[in-house]
Amino acid sequence: MKFENFIALRYILGKRSLNIITVITFISILGITTGVAVIIVVMSIFNGFRDFTEGQILQHDPHVRIIPESDMDISNNSKLVSFLDNEPEIIDYSPVFSDRTAILHEGNMIIAEINAVPIDNLSYLDSFHSFVVIGGLEFNPGSQIPGVIVGVGIAETLSLYPGDTLALISPEMIEISLRSFRRVPPVKVLVNGIFQTNNPKYDQNMLIGAKSVVDGLANKHNNANFVDIKIKDPYDHAELQSKIESNFPGLKTISWKNINVELYNVMRFEQLAAFVILSIIILIAVFNVLASLTMSVIDKKSDIGILKAIGANKEGITRIFRNVGLFSGVFSTVLGTALGLFLCYGQINFKWFKVDTSKFIIDAIPVKIDYFYVLIVIITSIVLSVIATIYPSKRAAKTNILNALRSE
Repeated sequence: MKFENFIALRYILGKRSLNIITVITFISILGITTGVAVIIVVMSIFNGFRDFTEGQILQHDPHVRIIPESDMDISNNSKLVSFLDNEPEIIDYSPVFSDRTAILHEGNMIIAEINAVPIDNLSYLDSFHSFVVIGGLEFNPGSQIPGVIVGVGIAETLSLYPGDTLALISPEMIEISLRSFRRVPPVKVLVNGIFQTNNPKYDQNMLIGAKSVVDGLANKHNNANFVDIKIKDPYDHAELQSKIESNFPGLKTISWKNINVELYNVMRFEQLAAFVILSIIILIAVFNVLASLTMSVIDKKSDIGILKAIGANKEGITRIFRNVGLFSGVFSTVLGTALGLFLCYGQINFKWFKVDTSKFIIDAIPVKIDYFYVLIVIITSIVLSVIATIYPSKRAAKTNILNALRSE
């Protein structure tokens, strides 16, 4: 073992009286340990909630959406249909007809959006089964009054229950009424189910039904607004998007991440803000390392003089005190990492922190360990610890031998 490492370990592990330097050193080790552990736990909780949110999104949102750049009818594009039918990565797809509509029920009104799919593609909506909380996923496409399912927010606003009848009026119907000075009868639909996705875009603003509902709303173009696609691996969407856009110049594609870009921006900002704020804990602890090392240099002035007298050079003295800070930082970081991972794995396997399932759709706080973030935390902690040693180690190296021995 090099003499610099040996002396540094003696300064850290050797017996010493309880003084201010010892207290500050202990506080700095405790601070770095706590900071590293807290950051790992909090980042893992953020990752857990992100994964849970993505799981919910991927059940009801398309993985890839095709949008026409003009008024072309993509639902009857035989070349596009043939391409989608023969693409092995695609699980299911459907044209979607979307329109804004006013919903009237017992004197109350709310503006919402209706998304409808052709009768032949109603199986595409099977993923909504798990979100229907009251009623069922029925659309009655062949009946005189077609069925719809509505978001829980709309149901609460209009006091809706399965079996209630709604009247729908589109902007086109209002325009026809104003031009012709005659009342256009609203489209009647039956509420067959109420769904809750915990996504305000759906719960507060959407009805879902068969295309026959949209046909009755006097849609000007009667063309599909977009084609929604679900694929085997939702995270591997770039290649499919590239194929579609290269083969069909009049079409553009967006992924499920683009559809929920605001949500992702918020989650990324929250995660970054939490990392920066919690890093302040480590930063404060590192300042304690700086303070304790600086006081150690003053306290060990006579030792430094003796070491220089017996042949230690400036580089050796610098390495001694740099190693003291580095060893403390590495030890604290390893301890904090172990503690953070222990808490994360405990929550994953034993669900120590549970939540009320009557109020939430999860039974415990979700946690997912991302070792990339763990590595970033470790590197950040060690780098800050090394930076804190620069000034004290250089000050130690500049200690004058005669002055140090004279003071002794």
